[in-house]
Amino acid sequence: PAPAAAFAGSPLRSAHGGLVPAGRLGGSAGCAECHPAIAAQWAESMHRASATDEHVAAGVRWTAREAGPVAAQHCAGCHDPITLLAGGWDPARVAADGPPPPHDEGVSCLACHAVTALHQDPLANGSATLSPPPPRLPGALGRLLIHADLRAHADGLLRPELHRDAASCGACHQQHLPGLTAPTEADLEQQYAEWRAGPFSDPAHPDAATCQGCHMPLVEADDPAAVDGKVHSHRMPGANHAHAVKMGYPAQAEAVLATLREGLTLDLRAAPAPGGLEVEATLGAPKVGHRFPSGATDVSEAWIELVVGDPAAPLYVSGALDAAHYLDPDARVWRRTLVDARGLPVDLHELHRVDRAVASRSVPPGGADAVRWTVPLPPDLAGPVPVRARLRLRRANQRWNDWLFNFDGRTVPVTDVLEARVEVDPAGPPGLDPGPGPGGASGDAPSGLPDKSGSPDGESADLPRPPPPAPPGMVAIAAGPARIGLDDGEPDEGPAFTVDLPAFAIDRAPVTHGQLKAHLAARGAAGPVLRLPWADALSWAGTAAPAVADDAPAVLLTREEAAAVCAARGARLPTEFEWERAARGAAGHRWPWGDAADPPPCPAVDGRDLPPAVGLCPDRASPDGVLDLVGGVVEWTGSPYAAYPRAHLHPNANEWVITFDPGAAAVRGSPARALGPATTAAARTGQNPYQRGRVGFRCAVSLETG
Repeated sequence: PAPAAAFAGSPLRSAHGGLVPAGRLGGSAGCAECHPAIAAQWAESMHRASATDEHVAAGVRWTAREAGPVAAQHCAGCHDPITLLAGGWDPARVAADGPPPPHDEGVSCLACHAVTALHQDPLANGSATLSPPPPRLPGALGRLLIHADLRAHADGLLRPELHRDAASCGACHQQHLPGLTAPTEADLEQQYAEWRAGPFSDPAHPDAATCQGCHMPLVEADDPAAVDGKVHSHRMPGANHAHAVKMGYPAQAEAVLATLREGLTLDLRAAPAPGGLEVEATLGAPKVGHRFPSGATDVSEAWIELVVGDPAAPLYVSGALDAAHYLDPDARVWRRTLVDARGLPVDLHELHRVDRAVASRSVPPGGADAVRWTVPLPPDLAGPVPVRARLRLRRANQRWNDWLFNFDGRTVPVTDVLEARVEVDPAGPPGLDPGPGPGGASGDAPSGLPDKSGSPDGESADLPRPPPPAPPGMVAIAAGPARIGLDDGEPDEGPAFTVDLPAFAIDRAPVTHGQLKAHLAARGAAGPVLRLPWADALSWAGTAAPAVADDAPAVLLTREEAAAVCAARGARLPTEFEWERAARGAAGHRWPWGDAADPPPCPAVDGRDLPPAVGLCPDRASPDGVLDLVGGVVEWTGSPYAAYPRAHLHPNANEWVITFDPGAAAVRGSPARALGPATTAAARTGQNPYQRGRVGFRCAVSLETG
């Protein structure tokens, strides 16, 4: 048997429980003697490069250095199974000889075809058992023995119940993070689970397909395994176009790009608006079986580059790369933000540090996702303005790239997947013109695009989509980009970035004492009590309310109790991002009332810890008409108190100087007595969610926009 520590970090095992010499799972050149076409496809695939790709190899060594060889086994189970099963990552061997070199064959022919069982707890991280066939005699004698019983050879290496089942892909194409004991959807990089929960896993769906159906399509090949002249492609194209380009594999690059373009769509709409344009790009995934993007979305980037005007002298650009190859922080990006137990971002793919995901954006399988911009234009601009959107993709952001390779200047090629163009007259009628197709100018390959502006019937269609009507007492906030954080604020307020929010509604003012009384009375429940002198006048005596004005803000509730009040009316606590968007408006002002630190006067509340009533300072309302956001009461949100994303930070940018309490909830707002230059609409702090204090709350609901 193998030493107990040889495989400790991975569920990958041999059938006999022992080590497997590398030659028993490698030696794919022997397979190529009879299957040259299939072997040629595999040789250019990411399966072949799964261990030797420079980002993978450097990342595994980084993990070994930071967390030890057992953590590296977690990676090697899928990326370098031959080395793992040969005992190369045994801690004793690593201690003596150092980290092993990656095996050149990565996921070899036999690393897949020798799988005889899958493990389901969870199905991830290489959860498979391999039974390598006996060593093959070399040369003509070996081929002769195989041909003597081809049926036994085929039955031994192709098991339809496994190799044609999508679960065999799921054994590696989802990942249970090592520090987590109860994996959830947010915890896994999980193409398989995403496919299983999506529409295309349903056999009744007209476009139903397995992983193999999309990523191993039938292609013509002169190969002994061919049926009617075709084999399942062993190029297994996914999304890593850059690797094929870098390695000089044009056929592989073409297959990857074709897979991306067949699965995705990009629609673009633009319309005049006060001061400029409203632009919307919709990324669709009508033929993608899992989310897009998927996999290592903590370090990869998929985004829209928007250029308004002549690209040689643009009027507006979003999503550009700077001279150091870092992405514009205001780019509309599909990715995930992970944090550790302290709430600090895990943005260098240090999966052993991950505690949870705090933000994630992707396009669901078969679905679509829209991103928006408000583009300022010169007031005297005349004539049609060209607008171009490109879907761009790279498998490693520059921050990770720099740290992996010690800032040696290398970067990752960017793949331009789709492009869409429209033209819009700033003096024309407002309203997002749908143009041709389901949502505007349709995406195509980024070169040789015809102009696709205008609608098919010549009419300007639906107006910019305002949010649906808000429930009574709430303010509707339209979907669109929201500026979050400040670069010149407190350490936990930066780095600033833009997030694209769906439409939502938020209470115009904080929940009042009278509303809390009604909620508790309907349930016969006791109210909150805090045994501190300052809170005596605010504490309840069982179900008896304190002598507080009904229109005063409700305080002393824990976050769970506040959330329950919202839930009773079909609402929830707002997220941090929703709260800040409601406070700063679409333009991203520093304070609800604008960019001046001094607020409009409001003697009724100035200098108080708690206002005597809500809504006393209408001149301090946000641009959307939301009251008491700054200068009212500190408020619960539904978000954890965690650090902001920093993948766009340059290598010489300051790192975090603040530690986040992993159990803290984010609270927003400030009392009137604390007003000043530091109490902006971006100010935030953490609060024990079970602690009572001068903390109020307001509720929010998501709004469907059709």
